[in-house]
Order: sequence, then C-alpha cells, then structure tokens
Amino acid sequence: MIFQKDVKKNIQYLKDHKKELIAEKYTQIKQADAFQSVCGYYEKGEEVAKRNEVRNWKDLNSVKVEAVINTTNVIDSHSDLHVPGIWDKSLKQNANQMAHIQEHKSGQFDSIISDGEDLNVSVKNFTWKELGQPYSGKTQALVFDSVVHKDRNEFMFGQYAKGFVKNHSVGMGYDEFSLAVNDPDDKYWEKEYNTWKEYIGQAVNPEVAEDQGFFYVVTQAKAYEGSAVPMGSNHITPTNSVSAKTEETPVKDNTPSENKGNKKKLELIKMRKQK
Repeated sequence: MIFQKDVKKNIQYLKDHKKELIAEKYTQIKQADAFQSVCGYYEKGEEVAKRNEVRNWKDLNSVKVEAVINTTNVIDSHSDLHVPGIWDKSLKQNANQMAHIQEHKSGQFDSIISDGEDLNVSVKNFTWKELGQPYSGKTQALVFDSVVHKDRNEFMFGQYAKGFVKNHSVGMGYDEFSLAVNDPDDKYWEKEYNTWKEYIGQAVNPEVAEDQGFFYVVTQAKAYEGSAVPMGSNHITPTNSVSAKTEETPVKDNTPSENKGNKKKLELIKMRKQK
C-alpha cells in the first residue's frame, strides 16, 4: 500500500495489517526506491547538493571520494527514521566486507566502484549546514571514503570526477525498529504513541510523518553495501568531496652498486675542498 495524506485511513490500515507489515519489514533488504517519494521540503534557493568537479580529471587514473551513504534524523521515503548508533553493531561485524556499488547492482562485477583496501567505512558527525542543508543541529552519517579507479569502473569514475553523483543509498537489513503512531486517543496505540512522542522531535522533516500519521524508528540495522544512485530514498546523501589521487613514483638511483661507494668518497673530497 502507498500511504496517502489521510491519517485516519492510514492508521486503520496499520491496525488491520500491523503483524504482516512488521514481519515483511524484517525480511526486506532496503534500497533506494525505483521512484523518489518526497521525504523533505526545501525552501526556494537553498543549496541541497554540492557540486564537486575535479580539475583536469581526464588526466587522472583515480579520485578520492567522501560519499555520504546515509544520514540519521531524516524520515525517508520508506517512512524510516534512522537514529544515531544505528550502524554500531554492523560496523563491528562486517565493515571490511562492504563494497561501494553502482545502483545496488551488487551481483555484477562491473558495477563495483571500490572495496577492500580502496574503501574505508565509518560513521562521522556533521552539522546539517556542512551537508548543504538549512536545518539546525547535527546528523550521524554512514560515510564511505573511497578510492575510485578509472580502470575498475570507468563510468562511475567519470560521474564522480565531473561532480554528477548527488545521492547515495545504503543496502541494508532491519535488526531493531519500532512503529510510531500519532493517535493519542486509541489505547491500542499507547506504546506506539509514546514512541511517536519520544522520536518525532529528532526528525528534521516531521511533516512527512505528520501527513501520514506514522513512521518507523530504526535503532539497529545491518549495512551490506553503499551505492551511488540518481535519487536516494534519503535525499541528504551527497558526495561530500572529490579530489585527485596522485601517486608519487620515487626517482630510481640507477648507479651500479659497486660505484656508489666511490661516488660518496668523491662527494666528501669536494666538500673538503670547498671548506
């Protein structure tokens, strides 16, 4: 069901199908939607995505990318509010097994952007303004510091280098979540209404939940991969920075080993003469 701006109908549907909806959510692998639902409202003129373009990128073989894969305190198009600490368990268990992927195509070798030594997965705290948003306060972000090589995924190398990647998405499974429902009058929803009161103030876009009457609070989830996508279910997932990665090649000393000793002696004699 696609929930609409009819709070009473939505809440009644939740009551009639609560058990199935929750069971289904636990079995889902969450990714970006095929279409983008509205999960926030922007004021005209606000910068919502940074443009990062690397100069002379055609001459490079690799770029370094800081990709914001997910942010907390946003109600996304899955009606989920991810809260700080959501990735704590997952990063301890499988941070080294994750991959930076193109459009969630994790089963295709040619869609891998980076992994292994080229990828560092962590959580970082940002102010919303650091991510180009008009909100006050902070968010905890799942971040991929990724080295993108041209010879591994030439298309995505170009997309990042030209500053075209403005959204990301996490491929994840649900470990712990709670339903929050805005119905103070029905005793059936007493627990869910308390959850609503506890968490609605954390969302930078509470109007999304208010319009439909509910949301989900996700406290623990398992991240499998992070993807570059045209439109994410969470719209505040930018490419935070892109820069050239240059490798310095040390200048080789081709002097034969037997002559190196003589070379040093000559240098000492020269220094003494100069004195």
